[in-house]
Amino acid sequence: PGETINRPLIDPTTPPNGGVVPKVVMLISNSGALTVATAPDEPSSATVFWGQTDVPFSKFRFTSVGEGLFIEKLTFGPEASNEQVGAAANLLRVTISYKNQAGETLSSSASSNSQGIVNFSWSGPNRPYVPKDSSTDITISADLARADQGATNAVFSLDFLTSYVASVQNGFRA
Repeated sequence: PGETINRPLIDPTTPPNGGVVPKVVMLISNSGALTVATAPDEPSSATVFWGQTDVPFSKFRFTSVGEGLFIEKLTFGPEASNEQVGAAANLLRVTISYKNQAGETLSSSASSNSQGIVNFSWSGPNRPYVPKDSSTDITISADLARADQGATNAVFSLDFLTSYVASVQNGFRA
């Protein structure tokens, strides 16, 4: 005559599954979450000189919750508008180092715009990846201009920005 399913409806003293408590619990969610913070070992403020290469500027920690996330767009530059002219005059190239989904450390380089802001975008497997319920760090370094390339005395930082050329869609996407 077959098996009885959901036995407690017939006999409330007998637990379902023959007394075995189910162990599979599923959480259904429409998305994960991503937070960005300064990494604990971010470089401290320092005096740097014209013509230096691979100068460490910033380090950010990206942490995901609920799902692994690919980063498609990132933007870095001076958050303070009074730093933009100095950044534009002094940055030759900005390089970021990151890990892809395979765990390989990769780097991408780009030049800044007239406001000292640099934008990166990727597609495919070699873009930055933040594993599910974990973190990854992205390091920002720069090559600085020499005097004959237009370098000036300036104070500026390379901050994580969520928009690029007044567009949130172009600034950051994961």
